[in-house]
Amino acid sequence: MRLTSLTLQGFKSFADRTTLEFTEGVTAIVGPNGSGKSNLIDALRWATGGGRAEAFRAGDKTELIFHGSAGKRSLGFAEVQLEFEREGETLCVSRTLLRSGESQLRLGGRAARFLDLEEALAGSGLGRGALAVIGQGEVGSVLMADPPKLLAFLAESVGVARLAARRETTLARLAEAQEHLARLGDLRGELAARLSGLEREAADAASAAAAERERLQVRFSLAHGRVRGLREELKGLRARRAELEEAVAAGREALVEAEAERRAARAASEAAEAALRAAVAQHAARRADVRLAEERLASLGARRAALAEEAARVARDVTAGEALTPPEPPEGDEATLRDRLQTAEAQAAETQAALATLEEEVAARAAALREAQRRDADARAARSRYQAQLEALEKQRAALAADEAALEARAAASQAAQGDAAAALEAAQAERERALRALATAQEAVVALQGRHAAAVAEHQAKRTAAARLRAAFEARRGYTQGPKSALTSGIAGVFGSVADLIAVPERYRVALASALGRRAENVVVASAEVAQAVLAHVRRAGGWVTVLPLDLIQARSTRVAPELLAEGAVIGRCSELVRCDARFAAVVENLLGATLLVTTLDAGVALARRYPQRPRMVTLEGDVLEAYGALSGGRPQTAGLVLGAAAELKGAEEEAAAAEGAAAEAEAALVAQQGTLRALREARERAERALEAARAEDAKLREAAAARASLEADLERRRRALEAATRGLEPPPPLPGGDLGALEGALEAATARLQGAREGASAAQRAVAEAQRALAVWLERRSSYEAARRHFDETRARLGALRARAAELRAAQAAAADAEAEAAAALEAARAALPTDPDAPHVALAAARAREREAEGALEHLSQQQAAQRGELEALNLTVARREAALEAAEAELAAFPPGLAPLEAPARTLRERLAAAEARLAALGPVNHRAATELAALRERLTALDAQRGEGERAVRELHAVVAELDETVRARLVAGAAQLSEDFARYAEHLFGRGAAASTELLWEDGRPSGLKLALQPPGKTTRSLSLLSVGERTMGALAFLFALCAPQPGSGPAGLPLAVLDEVDAPLDEANIRRFCTFLSELSRRGTQFILITHQKATMETAGALWGVTTERGVSRVFSIRRERAA
Repeated sequence: MRLTSLTLQGFKSFADRTTLEFTEGVTAIVGPNGSGKSNLIDALRWATGGGRAEAFRAGDKTELIFHGSAGKRSLGFAEVQLEFEREGETLCVSRTLLRSGESQLRLGGRAARFLDLEEALAGSGLGRGALAVIGQGEVGSVLMADPPKLLAFLAESVGVARLAARRETTLARLAEAQEHLARLGDLRGELAARLSGLEREAADAASAAAAERERLQVRFSLAHGRVRGLREELKGLRARRAELEEAVAAGREALVEAEAERRAARAASEAAEAALRAAVAQHAARRADVRLAEERLASLGARRAALAEEAARVARDVTAGEALTPPEPPEGDEATLRDRLQTAEAQAAETQAALATLEEEVAARAAALREAQRRDADARAARSRYQAQLEALEKQRAALAADEAALEARAAASQAAQGDAAAALEAAQAERERALRALATAQEAVVALQGRHAAAVAEHQAKRTAAARLRAAFEARRGYTQGPKSALTSGIAGVFGSVADLIAVPERYRVALASALGRRAENVVVASAEVAQAVLAHVRRAGGWVTVLPLDLIQARSTRVAPELLAEGAVIGRCSELVRCDARFAAVVENLLGATLLVTTLDAGVALARRYPQRPRMVTLEGDVLEAYGALSGGRPQTAGLVLGAAAELKGAEEEAAAAEGAAAEAEAALVAQQGTLRALREARERAERALEAARAEDAKLREAAAARASLEADLERRRRALEAATRGLEPPPPLPGGDLGALEGALEAATARLQGAREGASAAQRAVAEAQRALAVWLERRSSYEAARRHFDETRARLGALRARAAELRAAQAAAADAEAEAAAALEAARAALPTDPDAPHVALAAARAREREAEGALEHLSQQQAAQRGELEALNLTVARREAALEAAEAELAAFPPGLAPLEAPARTLRERLAAAEARLAALGPVNHRAATELAALRERLTALDAQRGEGERAVRELHAVVAELDETVRARLVAGAAQLSEDFARYAEHLFGRGAAASTELLWEDGRPSGLKLALQPPGKTTRSLSLLSVGERTMGALAFLFALCAPQPGSGPAGLPLAVLDEVDAPLDEANIRRFCTFLSELSRRGTQFILITHQKATMETAGALWGVTTERGVSRVFSIRRERAA
C-alpha cells in the first residue's frame, strides 16, 4: 500500500484547499518552525481515525477547524482526503468535521465506520494505533512502549493485526454465543420446569373443556327437549282448541237449530191450538151439515111420498076417471089451514130465532171454551216452563254455591300458599340480585384485575426489556473510548466504575453536566493507587488511554465562589451540588464539578463573566461551556452525555423491573384469587337462579291458579248475575183456569143441549110449518086437485088421456124424487162421514206439540249449558296456550342463546339431568383451570423445540467459533513467532549498524496462557553492560527506536516484500549527530529501495538529500501554504 496524495482544507492552519502528492521512496516535508508541517501529520493521523482532540494539541475537536487569521475568515468545516494505491487499485479516505461537532467518514466515496477503515488499512501501520506515524518527540516512546503495544507493532508488521481484530471480533461473537447459549439453557430449564405444570393445567383445561362441552351439550339437549315438549304440548293444546272452537261453533249452530226447533215447536203448538179450535168449529159445522142433510132427506122423503100419493091419486083419478066418479071436495077449509100455517110459521120463526141465539151462544161458549182451553194450555205450558226454569236455576244455583264454596276453600289455601310463594320469590329475587351484584362486582374486579395484570405484565416486560437494554448498553459501555472501556471491563477488584456510572443526575441537568464533565465522565474511580496502577497496566496491554481516580489520593478541595455570584438569578448552583452520589465519591465529584457553576443561558453566562473577572468555570443548561479564562465551547452534546448516570438509570430500571415483576405476580395472584371468587359467585348465581326459577315457577303456578280462580270467580259472578237476572226475568206463570174451564164446558154442553133442543124444536116447528104447508099445500093441492079433479073429472071425463099423461109425469117425478132422496141420503152419509171420527185427536196433537216444545226448550237449555262449559274450557285452554307460548318463547330464546353447531342428544330428560349434574360436579371438582394452558403448552413446546434448535445452532456456532479462534491463534502464533525471530535478527543487525560494533539488541515474546501477550525489547549500546532501556540516553533511545522501526519495515515472513509499507516520521532525526544521520539516511535509502514509503518532516540537509521529492511549508498571515521544491534548489 502506498500513500499517493493528501488533500486538506480547513484543518488547523490550512485554510485553503491544499494537496500534497507523494511518490515511492522518500518524500521530505521541510519548512520553518510553526509553519504547520506537523499539522500535515496530524491531518494524516486524524483522517485515518487516530487519537482524540488532545492528541492533536487541541482542547476540543472543533478546534481542529481553521479558526481564522488576520487575512482569512474562519471556516465552518475541516476536511482531509487521503488517496492510497494498493496492488493497482486506488483507495480514497475522506473525513469531514463541522463546527456543530458532526463528522463524517467516507471510504471509497461511501459513508463508513472506523471499523471499516481499520479493516481497509490493516497492515499499513495507519489507523487508531498509528504505528506508522511517529510524531515529533515520540520516537523514543516507541522503544519504551509496553509489551502489548510492542506486540501490536509486530502484529501490524507481519500482517496479523487484521487477524487479531478478527480474533477479537470472533471472541466477542463467541462470548455472545456462549452467553446466548447459557441464556438459552437457563431459559429452557425454566420452560422445562413450567412444562409439566402446563401439561397438568392443559389436561385439567381439556377435562374442564370436555365437561363444559358436555354441560353445554346437555343443557342444549334439555333446552331442545323443553322446546320440543312445549311445541308438542302446544300442538295438542291447539288441536284441542281447534276442536273446542269447532265444538263451540257447532254448539252455536246447534243452539241456532235448537232455537229454531224451539220456535218451530212453539209454532207447532200454536198451530195445534189453532187446529184444535178449527176442529171444534168444523165439528160443529159438520154436525150442522148432517142435520141439514137429514132435514133435506126428510123433506125429499116427504116430497116423494107426496108424489107417490099424487101418483096414486092420479092413478086413482085415472082409475077413477076411468071409473069416473065426480071428485069429492077436500075436507077442511083454506083459512083454517092458512091460520094453522101462519101459526106454525110464527112458531118456526120463533124457534129459528131462538135457535140462532142458541147457536150464537154455543159458538160463543165454544170460543170461550177454546180460549179458556188455550189459556189453560198456555198456563200449563208456562207453568211447565217456569217449573223447568226454576228447577234449572235451582240446579245452577246449587252448582254455583258448590263451586263458590270449593273456590273459597281453594282461595284460602292458595292465598296462604301464594303468600309463602311470594315471600320465597322475593327472597329468591333478593338472593339472585345479591348474587348478580356480587357477580357483576366480581366480574368488574376480574376485568380490572385482568387489565391490571395485563398492564403489569406489559409494564414488567417493557421495564425488563428497558433494563436489559440499559444493562447491555452499560456492559458494552457505548460511547466510551477504548481505554475506559478496557478498564471498566477488566474485572480488577477495587474498580468502582466510571464517574458517569457513580453519579445520579436530574434529567433537566443531564446535558449541562455532561458538557461540564466532558470526557472526564469516563474517568475510572478506583479504591487505591495500587488498583489504579493495575488498571493502567491492563489498559497498556489492551491499548487505549484512561484516567484513573484513586480514592486514597483524591483529596477534597473547596473552591470558593463569591456569594454575590451564587445569588445571581441566572446561577442555578454549583454543579457538584446538583448531583447525587455515594459519600465515598464526594471528593471526586467536588474535584470534577466543584469549580463549575450551572447557569441558565449562554448570554447570562457571558454577562456574568464580564461582571465577575474572578469567576469559576460555567456551563449552561444547553451544554455550552464558558471557561474561567474566557474560552467558550458549544455545539451538539458530547457522547458522554449519553452514558451519564447510566449506572443509576440501570439500577433504577432493574429495581423498577423487579418491582414491576412483583406487581405482575401480585396482580396474577389477585387475578387467580378473584377468578376463584368469580367461579364461586357464578355457582352461587346459578343456585340463586335455580331457586328463583323454582320460586317463579311456583309463583307462576300460584298466579295461574289465582288467575284461574279469578277467572272462575268472574265466571261465578257472571253466572250469579246471570242467575239473578234470569231469576228476576222469570215471570210467574198465570194461574190455571181451574173451575172456569169446567163451567165453560158445562155451559157449552148445556148450551149445546139447549141448542139441540132448540134445533129439535126448530125442526119440530119446521116440520109443523112443513106439515102446515104440506097440509095447506095438500089441501090446496087437494083443492086444486079437486078443482083439477073436477076439471079433470070434468076434463077427464072430457080428457081421460090428460090424466093418464099426468100419471106418467108423476111417475117420472117420483123417480126424480127417489133419485133426489137417494142423493140426499148420500149427502147425509157424506155429512155424517165428514164428521171427525176422533174428536180428541186435536187435543192429543196439541199435547204432543206442547211436549215437543218442552223437549226443544230442554234441549236448548242443555246446549246452552254445554256451550257455556265449552267456552269456559276454551278460555282456560287459551290461557294455557298463552302460557305455554310464553314458556316456548322463553325456551326458544334460551335455545337460541346457545352457540350454533350443537346437536341434541337423544336421551331421556332424567338421564340428561343426571349427565348435567355429573358434568357440573366434574367442573366443580376441577375448580379454576387455565383455559389458555393448551395454547401456552403448544407455544411452550414449540418454543422448546425452537430453543433446542437454537441451542443446537448455538453449540455448532460455538464449536465453529472455537475452531476459528484456534485457527486464528495458530496462524497468529506461527506468524508472530516467525516474525519475532526475524524482527530480533533485523533489530540486532540495524542496532549494530546504527550503534556500531559491539551493540546488542534482541526481542523476546512474552507468553500468557499459551498465547503471545507482549514483546520485550533489549538493547545494549557498545561499551555498556546494561540492557535496561530506561537507562539509555535520549539519543540512544532514538537510535534504538529507529533500529526497531527499520526492523519493522524490513521484510517479514508471510507479509510480502516488506513489513510496514509506510512510515511517517516527524523530525525523528533531530536528536541525531551527523554520523548517525548518515546511518539513518542509509537505512532510509535501503528500505525505500525495498518498497517502504517514507514521509519525513526534517530540518536535516542530509535527510533532504535522501528524499526523492520535497515539499515546503510556510505560513502567511496565519495561513499555512505548501509548495514543491526541486532537489537542485534544496541542494
